[in-house]
Amino acid sequence: KQWYQRRVRANLAVSISRNMDRLSLDDSHTRVCAINRRRYKAAHLGSGLSKGLTGFALHLLSAVAGVVQQPIQELETSEGVGGVTKGLVKGVSKGLVGVVTKPIGGAAELLANTGEGLLTGAGWIQAPQPLTN
Repeated sequence: KQWYQRRVRANLAVSISRNMDRLSLDDSHTRVCAINRRRYKAAHLGSGLSKGLTGFALHLLSAVAGVVQQPIQELETSEGVGGVTKGLVKGVSKGLVGVVTKPIGGAAELLANTGEGLLTGAGWIQAPQPLTN
């Protein structure tokens, strides 16, 4: 029963991280995080901690960069004086939302990856095996 509760906590942290990525309103950030989440699985505590810290750092970097990047992206797609104003407000809003949601998602990812590494290293869950033909 104890291993099941730990697994549920790790899955909850993954879910929180995934939802915070979606709430950040940054499609490229969401896409990159989803790829990294599927691609790399923790085999032991060390790899889980390493993956978690890397993900947390990337979330923080993306949050800081998004404050500048989001307004620029919105300004590039806007047309006319009204469109520029609207694009600037939309971009700044997206950047500020990302400053809040991305670090929370990164912290949840850190917990999820560390938990996954701990559970896998202790033998409570099996590490995924690559598919071979």
